[in-house]
Amino acid sequence: MTDAAARRFLAGLFDAAVAAADPEVTIPRHLPPRPPGRTVVIGAGKGAAQMAAALDMAWDGPLTGMVVTRYGYGVPAGRIAVLEAAHPVPDAAGLHAAKELLASVAGLTSQDLVIALIAGGGSALLPLPGGRLSLADKIVIKNEFHSIVDGSSYKLSPDDDSDADLYKAEGQSRSLSDLCELMITVSSNFATNLLIEKLGVENIRAAIHSLGADSVVVLRGVEDGKAFEKGLNNTTTARGLAVLMEAIAGGSAVDSASSQDMIAILKRQHFNEGIPAGVPAGVAVAHKTGEITKIHHDAAIVFAKRPYVLVVLVRGLADLKQSATLMKDISHELYAATQ
Repeated sequence: MTDAAARRFLAGLFDAAVAAADPEVTIPRHLPPRPPGRTVVIGAGKGAAQMAAALDMAWDGPLTGMVVTRYGYGVPAGRIAVLEAAHPVPDAAGLHAAKELLASVAGLTSQDLVIALIAGGGSALLPLPGGRLSLADKIVIKNEFHSIVDGSSYKLSPDDDSDADLYKAEGQSRSLSDLCELMITVSSNFATNLLIEKLGVENIRAAIHSLGADSVVVLRGVEDGKAFEKGLNNTTTARGLAVLMEAIAGGSAVDSASSQDMIAILKRQHFNEGIPAGVPAGVAVAHKTGEITKIHHDAAIVFAKRPYVLVVLVRGLADLKQSATLMKDISHELYAATQ
């Protein structure tokens, strides 16, 4: 087969696949019977507007509804309203759309029909947090998490974690407060993943970005090997972490009381070889460290006479003692220059 023939063949396969998934072709084949009551359409995803337009043309009865799609992906859909929001990072428009969709199905009865049109990207376009949580709320400790690549399950190993005690508590319950303590003070991967699964990555990311730390992007939990192989990793910058620390120090991370609770936990950090080691004994430091192969970080609020925030991100040093010494030296120089 010549190159030209191969291109035509592959292009034909692509066109056939797209045609087979065309909403104007597929949706009419799968429509349910008309209900005795109302028919309400809800939907979300990058293809939701096109699906809604096809449904509007194919449905021969009364119809109302609303879908949300990515900015720039909207098309007219007749009786179905089309909203737009951010993807893949949620924004306020997505939160508003999620509330509107939820309100549109309130008060329905068994006589009514809801048709849900879900396409790829729907989770990011409907970032509606659940009900309020309390730090006293408890969750069951279960070592099972799900890859963002395909939803397959995976487990964490205590051999790869800085804290092994929580693994001994499988099947038991722990409070969210207990898990926060372990996540911050001993960098427990297990506690971190439990909290991420409880809160939802989209909600965590939205909260971080609402504080102005747009360069801190949380995509997944720890040790998601399939995501790592595809380059889907959490990323951060020194500036982004500094923005978060400044919000906590200033009392604007949630509220003043919550910010003080965060500071108290950060002050109980167990790993103090970096920034705290560079300031005089007795100077309180609220901070969070992190390390993986050849990467070592420390982000801190230093409660000196003239308080300040310092973030040091080190890459390329395999020896943690070397990277900790570098952070200590930077911390010492800044303290001497500012106090």
